[in-house]
Amino acid sequence: MRKCAFLTLDLEPDHCDLVEGYHYESFEGAGEFLNILRKENAALTVFATGKVLDEKREIVRLFADAGAEVELHAYSHKRTASGTDEIAKGIEAYGRAFGRAPKGYRAPLGMISREEIEFLSKKGFLFDSSLFPSLFPGRFSNASAPTSPFIHPGTRLLELPISVVPVVRFPVSLSYIQLASYPAFRLITTLFGLPPRLVIDLHLHDVFPSSIFRELPLKWKIIYSRLFMRDRNKGVQYFEKVVALLKSKGYEFGRMMDLYAISARELSS
Repeated sequence: MRKCAFLTLDLEPDHCDLVEGYHYESFEGAGEFLNILRKENAALTVFATGKVLDEKREIVRLFADAGAEVELHAYSHKRTASGTDEIAKGIEAYGRAFGRAPKGYRAPLGMISREEIEFLSKKGFLFDSSLFPSLFPGRFSNASAPTSPFIHPGTRLLELPISVVPVVRFPVSLSYIQLASYPAFRLITTLFGLPPRLVIDLHLHDVFPSSIFRELPLKWKIIYSRLFMRDRNKGVQYFEKVVALLKSKGYEFGRMMDLYAISARELSS
């Protein structure tokens, strides 16, 4: 099986689930981020919130014009409103931006309900990519969930889970890699390998530090301070190292609609 990595960017306000208001300081790095992708010839899928589609449409257009696939990431990214209402508002914002409906979805914080899954299916979405098949105390417990694409029972919606390192189920997400450290991530991938089709999650504020991290709850403030206080280029370095590691392991880069097409064909055969 050909190895292919799918870089997915959750385009949302900086740390918006942890602070008041909406802040976009990390968006200033969008051009540099795209330059890295061009240099590495790496495709990208963007999951944009409706709020970003409404308020920062020029940034979304920058990604789209650079060839990124753009899908939906709810509306506000706040978990205080009804999930289906958030999806509905997001669909409307996506329509205002692109004049069509989105085909793919990612829920905020990796948290999605059965009601939301059924709503996505009824609205004609082709795929969801919200599932972390791992454990996050207080947020989700998916340690026994499938790690490969599957169709949600009773729907036509295909789930494309965010990838985990086999056996240990460590999420292949830039924020997790930064927390563990790059040497630790490289070691566990050497010991346990990586799946041949790899869905990777990241945010702009993982790559370009936003000063709003100083207003985070203490635990998160400590984490991001450790990452960025001494070297504000560390996020870029981590991202470049991860991309280089994947290329060294023989991965090519694709978009999520490519993975959807491959997975749908395989599951129907």
